[in-house]
Amino acid sequence: IQVLKSLPDLHPLSVEDALEQILQPKIEFFPTYLFCILHEFHSTNAELEPRECDVFVHPSFFITFHTQPLKSIEATLRLFPAFAETNFHPIRLFHSFLENILETFFPLLEKLEEDVEETERNALTLAKKQLVEEIMHLRKNLSTLRRNLTQQNLLLHSLITAVHPLFSPETQAY
Repeated sequence: IQVLKSLPDLHPLSVEDALEQILQPKIEFFPTYLFCILHEFHSTNAELEPRECDVFVHPSFFITFHTQPLKSIEATLRLFPAFAETNFHPIRLFHSFLENILETFFPLLEKLEEDVEETERNALTLAKKQLVEEIMHLRKNLSTLRRNLTQQNLLLHSLITAVHPLFSPETQAY
């Protein structure tokens, strides 16, 4: 937190957003950097738990701020030695992080599909109240994921179409 507050290039509003829990994905373009709020979901006791990751991408640094371990960060850190050996740019690390965070959704979608299939198989044997509770639980999880993925899709689209000094011709492809 102190590092974020001490960096002169970071706008106080983006630092403030990083320190708060914000349930909606978000992207903001500042003159010298971009700030993103993304979410990775973890399944705990059949509930989907969003875990926020705030990202600052600047020509000189790539900073993530999160309060819980994230699979996407771990996967990105495993790639870091390969980046360090090449002509490194923070936007390439950001690109890798985006790929990794999106990859975390596939196991969740598979698990939800399995849960739906199991509920369908058990529909005739479950008590009506239990069946309704399971369906409502599935709908809640699907709705949460759909809402977040839709917003993250819009965020990615704005990245693809953005014109920003951070995106040089060399990094635009990423």
